[in-house]
This record gives sequence, C-alpha cells and structure tokens, in this order.
Amino acid sequence: MLHLRGATLPPWPLTADMWNYIPPGVWWLCLALLGAWSTDTGAFHIGKAFGIRVHPLLPRISPGKNIEGLIGGTIFATVTCLLIGSLLLHLPWYLCLLLGIILGPCSLAGDLSESLIKREAHAKDSGTIMPGHGGILDRCDSILFGVIIVYTFMLIIG
Repeated sequence: MLHLRGATLPPWPLTADMWNYIPPGVWWLCLALLGAWSTDTGAFHIGKAFGIRVHPLLPRISPGKNIEGLIGGTIFATVTCLLIGSLLLHLPWYLCLLLGIILGPCSLAGDLSESLIKREAHAKDSGTIMPGHGGILDRCDSILFGVIIVYTFMLIIG
C-alpha cells in the first residue's frame, strides 16, 4: 500500500531526515483536516467573543453562527493553510492564501449543511456517543466540503 501512495520507507533508526520520507499526500491530508478544524475553532472563539447575536449568519438553520465567526474561521483557516502549505508542501504563499480564503467558508458550509439536516430531522444532536458535542457527525461536518476543496485545489495546481 505504501507503493501505491508513492512512499518510501524511512531509514532505521529514525533520524531528522525521516520527514523527507513522508509522501506529499499525507501533508495534503493534514492540510485538509487541520484547515477545516481550525475553521471550526476560529469561528467558535471569534464568533463567541465578538458576535453574540450581533450579525447572525443564517439564524433559521443555525442560530449560534454569525458573520464574525465566519470571518474568524476564515482567518484561522488561512493561517493554517499558509503554515502547512508553504512550510511542508512548499507551495507559493499566494496559493496558500487563496486556498485558506476558499477553505474557510466551504468548511462552514459543511457545518451548516449538517445543521440543516438536524433541523429537518428535528434532532438537537446527531448522536449520543459524544454528549455535549452534538455527536460524531458534528465533529466531522466541516471536513465534508473541506476535503473536496483541498483535493480539487491539489488537482488544479498539479
């Protein structure tokens, strides 16, 4: 399976050069996951600190989301894309900036789509495995669109 991903095995014992043996696909996956999760984190903290009931985003779908959270999530996603994309994938900074600006709202769209599904089903949470967190689907809803965006971006830039 490692050959399918283009990986080579690192030398043993592991040294500082082991980072050269990690295939780029792993870093792209890290970029997608951490970018989506940082969007959630930024939207939550910035939205809670600056936007409580000030500028609601889509109150009929998710009353707690606001425009300040959207901006904060996009900023967090952009910083994450700049760090991972430029340092680990060696992408130009302007492409990382563009990806972050696109990834933030798309990750929030995944969150909103899952909230819409819960609203239509008249359910507060999507499961009981993680009480207080809204269920497993709430933990991975921003990844739904985020991974697609990063994958498409990766195909476009080659």
